[in-house]
Amino acid sequence: MTVFEEIANDVAFKLVVCLQACGKGQADSIRNDVGMMWLGFYMEWVTVGKVLKTLMIKRGWIKVPPYYYPPGSPQQ
Repeated sequence: MTVFEEIANDVAFKLVVCLQACGKGQADSIRNDVGMMWLGFYMEWVTVGKVLKTLMIKRGWIKVPPYYYPPGSPQQ
């Protein structure tokens, strides 16, 4: 794992944490204007996530996990 790949994975993890915080802020807000403010933050983070995912796919930094075979099923 390269340094850049590790940094990209850390940024992606922090992005998910921030998206969850924005969602919680939206759910907990009582006033509509505050909820819309949280929605604006959420939309900005989604845009950043889209750019980051595109970059990670382009560089080959996204790993596809192996296929899961449940116990007892015939393996192909």
